Amino acid sequence: MKEFFRKSMLFGIGLASVTREKTEEIVDELVKRGEMTRQEGEEAVEEILEKSKEVRDETIKKVEEMVRDYLSKCDVATKTDVISLEERVRSLESEVANLQAHLAKLETPKKSMS
Repeated sequence: MKEFFRKSMLFGIGLASVTREKTEEIVDELVKRGEMTRQEGEEAVEEILEKSKEVRDETIKKVEEMVRDYLSKCDVATKTDVISLEERVRSLESEVANLQAHLAKLETPKKSMS
């Protein structure tokens, strides 16, 4: 599983490095060699960059999904779980403070009677 994550991320990084400048450089060379027209070259640049973005976005989406699945199988607390627990702890701390104050009031008359 780790190896797949690593390969997916490397693939995504590779696609992200396909820049407009590099793509135009390659297409310009093809135009110079007469393998495509200037118009075809411009269209190819746009198509390659769009496809690169689509593949990159899809790769990121799949990796995020796999990480979520992996974490759910590991029974790791989610951000929502942690926030919920924090709220419960604050509530319980408040309740303990109220009980301590109430207990202190009850003990005060006993001390004066002794």
